[in-house]
Amino acid sequence: MAIPQLGIHSFPLILPKNLVFHFFDSSNTVIVTGQLGSLCMEASQPFKLYHYEAQEDIPIETNETVDIPETHIVVWSCAQDQKLFDKVCDSVQYGHSLEFTLVGTGYKATVRNSEDTNPEKMFPEIMVGHSHPWSFPSDDTTWSMDIGDVGTLISLYGIDSEELGALGANLLETRKPDPYKAKGVRVSNHKYSVREGKKK
Repeated sequence: MAIPQLGIHSFPLILPKNLVFHFFDSSNTVIVTGQLGSLCMEASQPFKLYHYEAQEDIPIETNETVDIPETHIVVWSCAQDQKLFDKVCDSVQYGHSLEFTLVGTGYKATVRNSEDTNPEKMFPEIMVGHSHPWSFPSDDTTWSMDIGDVGTLISLYGIDSEELGALGANLLETRKPDPYKAKGVRVSNHKYSVREGKKK
């Protein structure tokens, strides 16, 4: 389906299939829900909905749910909002992933059972040379983690790229790779340069 020309300062985008959209007329807010979860987007400028078949604007009712994406187009006032909306739609469909490798003697990730009233709840922890293990935040369900068989490979998955990036940054801060052997928490598939040690 071709996108119609709607003005020189309009940036139309067809609403992707298999997603549900909640629009709010009191703000520039839209909530996008996909198979992986929901994300909220706050646009910098007002947007509008356009009905492709009827070729007319659609008034946005408060908390309206749009469930016929093949006939609806969202029209942004700036290209930045259009790109952000496209990114949000991709995130709730495909998600994001980050991988880390633990390099060092005794460096390992483990999972322990919860000590509270929910024994099935699991808490991932990593040991990277400190006296106590570092625990991942466990009260958030927008991300998940997979630990390799030997406990030295950590894979993080989530729909919010900013949240996942902040989580990965906190993980890296627990033990940055040292400059001589690059021991510590590494980003997988990233090449680390090491310094040459002092010669005796």
